[in-house]
Amino acid sequence: MATLPSKDGTGDALPSKKNVIAAATSALSGSVGSSLRPSAAVSSSPSSFQVVVSGQIESIAYPGVSNLYCRYAVTYGTDWRVLHGADAGLTQLAYRSSLDDDIVFNFPIDLSFNSTNPFGWPRLVFSVYGLDALGRDVVRGYGSTHIPTTDGRVTRLVPLFRPLSSSWLQQFVAWLTGSPPEYFDAKFIAQNAGREVTRVTSEGKLRVQFNVATRGLHECGYAASA
Repeated sequence: MATLPSKDGTGDALPSKKNVIAAATSALSGSVGSSLRPSAAVSSSPSSFQVVVSGQIESIAYPGVSNLYCRYAVTYGTDWRVLHGADAGLTQLAYRSSLDDDIVFNFPIDLSFNSTNPFGWPRLVFSVYGLDALGRDVVRGYGSTHIPTTDGRVTRLVPLFRPLSSSWLQQFVAWLTGSPPEYFDAKFIAQNAGREVTRVTSEGKLRVQFNVATRGLHECGYAASA
């Protein structure tokens, strides 16, 4: 190893060219490796979000009938998965009280979802039935609403409607036999295709309450709105 003389006659060792190159290579590889290493924020960012909803089907305002019951079902997109709860249910048969104009159910709803895409946000579909004078099940109306996209408590009034027969003769036969027209699949009302050819009439309103909590929406890059 070469040395340089100092004033006092001693010499300081000079690093060889080979050692300098090795040290530079080691430092460069360390800096490149650290720059390519994913940060903790990136590696821990969630790839999905969760939606937790509870609440109840409170009541139905429907003039002219004394008893009703309600079926509900949940529709959602292909990227959604139910983590907890039933995506369909049936309430009790409730009768109108002499002290209340509405027919009260207070039927609980409890669901949680996981998804990677907000497209196909869950929607509740309601099918309302009642008993006629002969004790037969008769459809009274359909309705649907999206689960709220914001956290907190939300109460919604869902307009109900039911399909009509395409002619006066069919309407008379339906009234005579006690078999009014109804949809083969109630989830049809949550779709767009074919809805424009359906004749309907409005009948009553359903009151439903939601308590919603979301997790991971902001981290996935989505901003919730009402």
